[in-house]
Amino acid sequence: GGVAPLALQLDEAEARALRDSRAIAQAQTAVQAAQAGIEQAGVRPNPTLGLTTQHYRPRPAGQPQQPDHLVSFSDTWERGDKRQLRIAQAEAWRSGAQDDAADTRRQVLHDVRWAWFDLWRAERALDLAQQTATAHGQTLDAAQKRFEAGDLPGADVDRLRIEAERAQNDLRAARVERRHAQAALASLLAIEGQAAGLVTSGPLADPQPRDDRDLDHLIDQRPDVQSALQASTDRVMEKLDDQKEIWAVQMKALGDKVQAGHDALNAKLDGGD
Repeated sequence: GGVAPLALQLDEAEARALRDSRAIAQAQTAVQAAQAGIEQAGVRPNPTLGLTTQHYRPRPAGQPQQPDHLVSFSDTWERGDKRQLRIAQAEAWRSGAQDDAADTRRQVLHDVRWAWFDLWRAERALDLAQQTATAHGQTLDAAQKRFEAGDLPGADVDRLRIEAERAQNDLRAARVERRHAQAALASLLAIEGQAAGLVTSGPLADPQPRDDRDLDHLIDQRPDVQSALQASTDRVMEKLDDQKEIWAVQMKALGDKVQAGHDALNAKLDGGD
């Protein structure tokens, strides 16, 4: 039996992608692993209790041998804020994983929209190719009857037959193109087994004019742009802190010079008196 049709509107395809996409699931798993890394980084080293048996001590004949037992206990004391540094590093990994997951969701939705519209276009192209092939077939049948009746030259029939065969080739190519579009969308939605039944449904959204300010806002909200802006801000703040230290040293040196000049002037005036 054939595959049952599965009609999807664009918003339905996007919802399926957010729910079933392998790429999104993998990115979310990375976020969960990073979160577990934070919990693991906060765990303090466990103390160790050990029990070992040494060699048997010699005993006089007839007396049972008694081994020597050694009990040990060790505990690790961390210094230098090692635990806090581990947690901070793990939190940075989680932040990076969250940014990657957000960017993955954005990229998957972009790919799904592209694939859905590509399938929609392939379906329309197939419909047009089917109509064209049907029209050429009907024209060829009519020409064949006119040729048999002696009303049409054979050369015209041959020309129409070539055009009809070209239309059939275009129809086969359109079918292949639709299958490729179905497979691409099905792969993004993790439903490869239903690819042959995928069809688009619902009206297309009318493109609305977008304010450039809205576009700039959307770009600024991208995770990769946010990370780049944050890194740039951190570098600027570091340079500003360094500059503040330099200014503080320079101002102190200037203050010392002014004070020294003031003291020298007072000493000269006192000596003159």
